[in-house]
Parts: sequence; C-alpha cells; structure tokens
Amino acid sequence: MLLGKGEHGAVYSGNIASCKESVAVKTTCLSLSAESAKQLLAEIKILIYVGKHENVINFIGAYTAEKVTGNVSIVLELCELGSLISVLRQPEKLSILFTDGLDTQE
Repeated sequence: MLLGKGEHGAVYSGNIASCKESVAVKTTCLSLSAESAKQLLAEIKILIYVGKHENVINFIGAYTAEKVTGNVSIVLELCELGSLISVLRQPEKLSILFTDGLDTQE
C-alpha cells in the first residue's frame, strides 16, 4: 500500500514474511539524479551508524544492487502514526505520543 510520494520516490507499507513485522519501504523513482542517489546512500550509511535508538526510526535493511541506475530501496520500521510532518500538523497525534507511557515518570 502506498503511504506517500515525494520528488525522489515513494514509500510503501509492507511485511517481512519471516517475522510478520510491518515495515515501510522507501523506494526511488526511475528518474533519480546521481546527486539524489548519493544522498540516499548517505542516509543509509547514517542509519547504519546510528543503529538502534529509541528516538530514531529503526533501519532494517536496504537494496542497493542497482545503485548505479538509481534503483535503491530502504526498509525501515513502520511508524504507526505516519510521517513526522503529518504528526506535527495534527496536534491530536502528539497527545497520543505523550500519553502512551511517556508520562509515567514520577
């Protein structure tokens, strides 16, 4: 299912069959420029370097076998509430974040 589209590609929801985990798959469009492909590969490197962190979307994997042609895909943890921009534009989504176990500190 298509979650969103941008200038450089699209994001789809999917599942990893072996563990039944829901994921987001960020794909590139066929007309991706060399500079945009380079930026996407840099994003992959950063996600690998950061590793697992509670405040960063988890990187699951990437398909880069066709990076010369600009065909690159990134598999990420699926955000249940949608993209960051959609959460920031809808304050009611923010209240879900802050009442879902984050306010338990006393």
